[in-house]
Amino acid sequence: GGTGLGVPRGNASDPALVALLDEALRLLGDSQPALRARVLARFAVELYFSGETERRMALSEEAVRLARQQGDVATLAYVVCAQHFALWDSPDVERRLALACEAIELAQRAQDPDVEAAARLWRVLDRIEKGDGARWEAELDELDEFARKLRQPRMLVFAATLRATRALWRGRLAEVEAFGQRCLEIGQRAQDSGATLNVAIQRFALQRVRGEQAEQIPLVEMWMQQMPSNATLRCMRALLYA
Repeated sequence: GGTGLGVPRGNASDPALVALLDEALRLLGDSQPALRARVLARFAVELYFSGETERRMALSEEAVRLARQQGDVATLAYVVCAQHFALWDSPDVERRLALACEAIELAQRAQDPDVEAAARLWRVLDRIEKGDGARWEAELDELDEFARKLRQPRMLVFAATLRATRALWRGRLAEVEAFGQRCLEIGQRAQDSGATLNVAIQRFALQRVRGEQAEQIPLVEMWMQQMPSNATLRCMRALLYA
């Protein structure tokens, strides 16, 4: 999506969007610094899958610097949340967690529920990475409730996906399938193709637990033909043939 709220969508940069963002920065110049900060932040997000790490980091840092100078809470919330995405591959989970917490607080002050929802998702993912079980489970419940109130299908898809993950870790295999079906239903209504991939990955894990991974080979091979550079699919394929 073009919003740049700091939520992953797809696994490749859009060359047309990159060109538009580049042109927007050129036309803006130093005028409208708050808008420039947002464009910089969105540009950094779009470059996440491009391999242009240094440029991505530089754009993100400039966006945050400009937004802090302007003092506009809504812009800063957007930019800080987007920076989390730009730093998603960083090993510094403590920094990312701090960004997520700051973005939530700023979004609440700015009364921007969409940015708050995205930041809440990032915080849950950071808690999982830290192994902070009790807190991430509580915050997942909060995210689910928040998404329901917001009626935000994409966040409901993420919440259902994470609930399925939790069920898989606990060996509650029937729950994995139930949450996966819920994820698919929401994703289909919202026309969110990411929901299908999320469920497919979890079904892959579920079938491996059940010793049924051979059934996944034709499907994974088909996906590999469509997305040969996708790191997740390459790992799945390697596991199948290991």
